[in-house]
Amino acid sequence: MKIKKYYIPASIIGAIILIGIIFLISNQQNIMNGPSQEEVKSQTAVNNNEAQQIRSQLGIALQSGGITPESYEEIKNKIDTLENQGHDSQEISELREMLSRLSVGGQGNEQIQTTTVQNQYQETTTFNSISQNTTSGIIIWDDKTGKWEPNINPPACPDPLVLQSPVDLNLVTSILYPGQVRGGDFKPHGGFRTDGATGSIEVKAPIEGYVWRVAKFTDGGGIHYMFDIQHPCGIMYRLGHLSAVPPELEPIFDNVPEREFGDSRTTVVEPVYIKLGQTIATNVQQGTGFDWGVYDLRNENEASKDPAFREAHKDEYSQAYYAICWLDYLPADQQSIVKSLPAADGISGKNSDYC
Repeated sequence: MKIKKYYIPASIIGAIILIGIIFLISNQQNIMNGPSQEEVKSQTAVNNNEAQQIRSQLGIALQSGGITPESYEEIKNKIDTLENQGHDSQEISELREMLSRLSVGGQGNEQIQTTTVQNQYQETTTFNSISQNTTSGIIIWDDKTGKWEPNINPPACPDPLVLQSPVDLNLVTSILYPGQVRGGDFKPHGGFRTDGATGSIEVKAPIEGYVWRVAKFTDGGGIHYMFDIQHPCGIMYRLGHLSAVPPELEPIFDNVPEREFGDSRTTVVEPVYIKLGQTIATNVQQGTGFDWGVYDLRNENEASKDPAFREAHKDEYSQAYYAICWLDYLPADQQSIVKSLPAADGISGKNSDYC
């Protein structure tokens, strides 16, 4: 029996080889071109979130004063990974600096003295060593007992207390004074108007602290984000009428219910460290301004010593009795600008129970 031989035409063989060559060249170009823009964007978002988590971990550890060798090595490796992936060099330096300030190996309840230098002031205080893996090491103030009290002994506040403006004052057209009646209701907080400003209005942290409570709801201005942020020493500030937050802060709202129209009730969240000058919002509602209230939780304010004031605002004591005139705590050059601007409210003007 003869075995038939079949021959593949040379044209077909040539076509197969050509297809293979094209496939190899295409793959080589993809390798040379590197990741796509979408892949880079996705990796950047992941890295930003990872950096925020590391910063939060380090903030907790700094409050407790110590860190275990294992945790130190883990955080160091995470920072190294971020650096190798090309993450922002300034943030890498900041994370390494925070890590370098930690006492490594402290476990149990021994007392550790920590000295923290932050911008224009220095704090020296003593904390119990608590693992950074628990939020019990973070100092949080609460008003459950009818007055503001910290969960553990707080550090002394900066003296003098200086707050940076949370917004570029070149964009501000008028000032809402804290401690006045607006729209028929008493408002312990103040704020800024930015009428006529074009583009987004960025809002930054006026002092470092921890996000404690937040709210997300809708009102006449659309989506409304609100933050309550506490400095461990007992200074709290509230930012409201924010319409957009940066990607690294979006996870805070993952488990926060988005309430119904006009429902501004807040939700307590796991503390997230916020550094001085960090962006809290990338825009404000309708671009016309936002609320800013500051509260000294250590002591009731002077206005609250008036029996009539006390009676009138007893249902909002946690803010009304502790709010302060934040205009007086800005740096001198910023104070001068803010106090020279007109009042935003046409009825109350610059009248204030706090200023």
